[in-house]
Amino acid sequence: MMLYLSVLFVSAVLVSSAVGQVPETSAEVCTVENSRFLVGQLAAESRSVREADKRVNILVRLADFSWPFDEPIARQYFTESWGIATAHFKEKGFETARADRAMALTTQKPDLRMTVIKAIARHDAKWAERLSEEVLKEFEKAASERSELNRQREIQEMISLAGERIEEDPAFSMMIFRRLMRYPLEQHWFWALYHTADKNLSFSATLYSELLQNYRNESARRLLILSAYPFGRERMFGIDRFMVSS
Repeated sequence: MMLYLSVLFVSAVLVSSAVGQVPETSAEVCTVENSRFLVGQLAAESRSVREADKRVNILVRLADFSWPFDEPIARQYFTESWGIATAHFKEKGFETARADRAMALTTQKPDLRMTVIKAIARHDAKWAERLSEEVLKEFEKAASERSELNRQREIQEMISLAGERIEEDPAFSMMIFRRLMRYPLEQHWFWALYHTADKNLSFSATLYSELLQNYRNESARRLLILSAYPFGRERMFGIDRFMVSS
């Protein structure tokens, strides 16, 4: 916990320095060299953290902080966090946590691979694209052997990633969506269209047009997944309309 709070402190110092809000008496603390030193110390200490999720989150934060003034070291932290995330996934797969002991409810833990990719996407879209491809290749190999709950987890995560980047990097978002169109038409596209429309209506219209073109040879029943969007309906048309709604 103390290490995590230290990361937050460094964040505050770096941001304050960047916008020129640090008093003159603190100027020495906010030099680039001192920032590098503080970040380096925290990165070294993070290696003593056993929990993969905490270590990944620390390294991702440090990489984010470092990118403006030391891109090479930021890339090093991102690379290290990616290695930890992929090794953890190979060992544990998708994980759940007990949300309510009394009700025996569980929640899904974050996929650490996506935590890293989402952070990298803010700085280097091409790198994020390559890592996304790695995740999807792994998905293609393993999806058929998974439980129904996790069978399309990566696709859902990628749709979320694309949605998050629409305003800042629409080209990256469209690249992700087009990559996902290689897979069969499923219900996640119903929600994706409405979520993208909330952020960029023109983008969503283009996405809808491409979805229709891409899935034009699907059965009429499957195409009904795309039927609600142009009418702004909360439910799609057809006998499956009560299975999916916005």
